Amino acid sequence: MYISREDEGNFPNFNNVDETRDYFVARYGELYNFGYSEIIDGMRIYFDDAGGQPVGIWEDGCVHVVY
Repeated sequence: MYISREDEGNFPNFNNVDETRDYFVARYGELYNFGYSEIIDGMRIYFDDAGGQPVGIWEDGCVHVVY
């Protein structure tokens, strides 16, 4: 399983981290793993992975997939 840039571009607009994580769990199931979080520049960022592919999720629901 690989999340492409096209996949990322088609993600819905999320309002918060919980909404984003719920989407990823529903879409990737057991391949989705919760990681750790850090506060960077005053914003908590969650570092999870989907099938070994790193995914960064901000508190406000913004997503960055590492390619």
